[in-house]
Amino acid sequence: FLVGAVRFQLHGDDAAAHVVLRNDGLSRADLVTVTVNCSSPTITQKTPTTFHLGSLEKGSNATIDMIFATDKNTPIGINRVCLSISYVNPDGTTTTQDETLAVHVKGRARVSIASLSSDPAQVVSGDTVTLVIRLENTGTDNANSVRATIDLPATGTKDAFIGRIEPDTDAPAVFIVRAGAAGEYGYNLTVQYEDDYGVQTRTEPLRMTVQDKT
Repeated sequence: FLVGAVRFQLHGDDAAAHVVLRNDGLSRADLVTVTVNCSSPTITQKTPTTFHLGSLEKGSNATIDMIFATDKNTPIGINRVCLSISYVNPDGTTTTQDETLAVHVKGRARVSIASLSSDPAQVVSGDTVTLVIRLENTGTDNANSVRATIDLPATGTKDAFIGRIEPDTDAPAVFIVRAGAAGEYGYNLTVQYEDDYGVQTRTEPLRMTVQDKT
């Protein structure tokens, strides 16, 4: 028998494996049984562990859809699941064949605001203000090429390149602007980064209060 199965999966999601068995022997195989007999400690079987396929003529295929549950501790990359295939030959003997199913687990970065601070803390019209927005990655994969921009209606530096943020860590995006007239200003923080799924973009609404000079 030849075995093939591929699907990319996300950390913490169900891993769906479309397994294809092909009888590449010279005769029919009877009482074909496929059993899942091992897996990663962080991958558990959701579909039955044993599948009964009946007979399989030479050169023919059979398919099995298996579902495995993953969690946040499942290692990113190739995780291996063991399969045992048994069948009865035309002469009545039983053959057992061991195969390995590869489940490719992909992570996803999730970047959000951890904190926001300004220096000075109370912004007065005409001040030069340093905004520090700490961005945290609460996902399971690196956030690469992280870039943040703000559209605050003020002059100054409104783009910040952070680079990589690893899972469960944070990093600062620093902006330096000159406060304008007194008032309440709504603005957006836009964060762009890359993970295994491509380029991701998130936008968060923020506000700044500018006070009159005394």
